Amino acid sequence: MSRRGKVVVLCEDKRTQQFLRSFLKKLSYENHEIRMSPVGFGSAEQRVRTQYPTEVDTLRKCQFADQVLITALDADTLTVEDRHRQLEESLAKAGLAKRDPDERISVLVPRRNIETWILALSGKVCREDESYKPPPGGTKHQEFQALVEDAGKRFYEVTRPNATEPQPTVDSLNRAIPEARKVPKAHDSPGNNIPAPSGNPASVRWSMTSRLHLLWARTAWI
Repeated sequence: MSRRGKVVVLCEDKRTQQFLRSFLKKLSYENHEIRMSPVGFGSAEQRVRTQYPTEVDTLRKCQFADQVLITALDADTLTVEDRHRQLEESLAKAGLAKRDPDERISVLVPRRNIETWILALSGKVCREDESYKPPPGGTKHQEFQALVEDAGKRFYEVTRPNATEPQPTVDSLNRAIPEARKVPKAHDSPGNNIPAPSGNPASVRWSMTSRLHLLWARTAWI
């Protein structure tokens, strides 16, 4: 069965999309493997919180074992913990189980916003209690556009398990490191593009046997 993307990105704005697309490209994902949730209408923060349970439910029902969901939500004037709690509450209201640590669901919370991370990753001095989000258009907007792609690449570098780069000075960025590591390289999963087993024990045994046969066949052709 075909799918719309191996990685689904749910976030507030286009700049965050650009940042995460740059990060994902460093993980060897192609554009067609990335599905960006639409942005640019209504309350961006509320839209992410409302859509989050739907995307989590879709991922859990997905037949592909290598499917990933990345959710990015600016903290704004709240804390990182506040945003995590809001997302957990949205799952509970939808009748869904809370996020399991082993699930490929990455939650990133830039504080105060994604522009803070871009500045920090670009070596600029910045504070989490100050907003750096520029108005649309203008010089400041263009300055961030010039920085965002390299900042996404730098995010990849500092979040690797064997990273030798110094840790960022922004607390919310450091907290995001284990979340970023939930996203595997595009072709690292041994079950790449092979359907995930269902929850029924008998079908799990059958599915795992089928997966091993498929992997053996794939290896034999290499």
